[in-house]
Amino acid sequence: MDMAKASIIERFSYVRHMYTCLFKVNQHGGSCFDPMMYHYPNDDVHFQSNNTEHTFLVGDAIKVTPVLASNPTELWSYFPNGNWTSMRDYSVVVNSDGNRTGTNGTGEWKSLDLAATKEGIHSHLRPGYMVPHQTCGNITCGTTTDLQTQGELSMIINRDAQGHAKGHLFLNADDTLAEIADSTYEYYVF
Repeated sequence: MDMAKASIIERFSYVRHMYTCLFKVNQHGGSCFDPMMYHYPNDDVHFQSNNTEHTFLVGDAIKVTPVLASNPTELWSYFPNGNWTSMRDYSVVVNSDGNRTGTNGTGEWKSLDLAATKEGIHSHLRPGYMVPHQTCGNITCGTTTDLQTQGELSMIINRDAQGHAKGHLFLNADDTLAEIADSTYEYYVF
């Protein structure tokens, strides 16, 4: 129960990221949940495992590694080349410099802390991306509308090797389709 609650609260804080992705898909097509191979098709090491489908990207930016086995003894996840920042503890960085394994600037497999899954899901921010993060702060958020209208909004940024990052933000006042039809929403490209 604690694991489920922690995962829900963690996902709740990225609702703006999800709404932004859903808006982009609505306007331009695509998807919000992609296998890693869609974004790293030339990474040979990723395809040398039977676990390529165990990790996916949410909204092009957040890499999620779910625990798919009951009572696992270890959890391995592949990180393509670059610095991947843990969304749980921003000071923890998975650094895959591409010099240890594979070819074509590939990354490496890392063992993730199973005990940490009790605090939420394993998620990492992709190099060169920024995502909106929203918390309830000092207020009580009972719904996503409460979070969106009263929550504290910030951006989490993970610059790439050149010091750049990109991201998008969709802001709406309510949950009606009228805002999209009337173009009364706000959309930012960073």
